Amino acid sequence: RRKGFKIVQLLVDKEELEKRNKQRIENEGYEDHSQWFESMLRYQKEIKEQGLVDLIIKTNKPVEEIAQELINFLDKV
Repeated sequence: RRKGFKIVQLLVDKEELEKRNKQRIENEGYEDHSQWFESMLRYQKEIKEQGLVDLIIKTNKPVEEIAQELINFLDKV
């Protein structure tokens, strides 16, 4: 941070992880990744609570909205 970089966390909640996982298994031939969801969510929470994140963007919305949030944040930096 002292060198000017920012950390943006793209937050995916458990329901969205499950939805995406199911879709990928059924339509894209992926393996089931649900066994890692709890640890992924725990890690997201930990880095937020440690103050390591400058911006959190919830990703349960269109990509265009996510991109606009990121652009707005970077314009202020």
